[in-house]
Amino acid sequence: MKSNSISKTILLFSVLIIVTLGMSGCTILQAENLYDDAKNVARMIASYDMPKGYSEQFAVEMLGYQVVSLIGPEESSHIYLIQVPQGIELTPDQLQQARIMDNSDTIEPKQMQFVENRPVVIRGQSVTLVIQEGLNSENQPYRSATALFEGRNGPALVNISAAITHWDQALVDAFLASLD
Repeated sequence: MKSNSISKTILLFSVLIIVTLGMSGCTILQAENLYDDAKNVARMIASYDMPKGYSEQFAVEMLGYQVVSLIGPEESSHIYLIQVPQGIELTPDQLQQARIMDNSDTIEPKQMQFVENRPVVIRGQSVTLVIQEGLNSENQPYRSATALFEGRNGPALVNISAAITHWDQALVDAFLASLD
């Protein structure tokens, strides 16, 4: 059991590395094709309504993973959609324990504090939204909301994070409801 938990933590850390590499320019799609390519990668996971002020930052398809990053009007506001290969099983509790979706510019995980679990519906599925708070890379308080759901081609994760001063719960709720 402990080996299984370690394997899943390594998997979650690997997803963070993929996201970080995409943010740093490695395996990034060309800017002139970013919108179309990000939408194409996103369609493999789920369609969505773009929140006001957000745009596609990058999309990566690598090693069976699909990652789409949306950036908000503030540099600290991000939405990630990540789909993992079939056969990978993750739970909200493992996400909470791993505490890796930290929105920083480094691959070092930040400690996040659990705030609450909220029931939500994504793609017609009742799932748990894990809310956490911590400090971003500029030591500003921020909030993160993460949920696991079944994407179009496998297990998927959505992570929405922003500085607490810019947190918009209505935006979070609308984005989650738009995932199809």
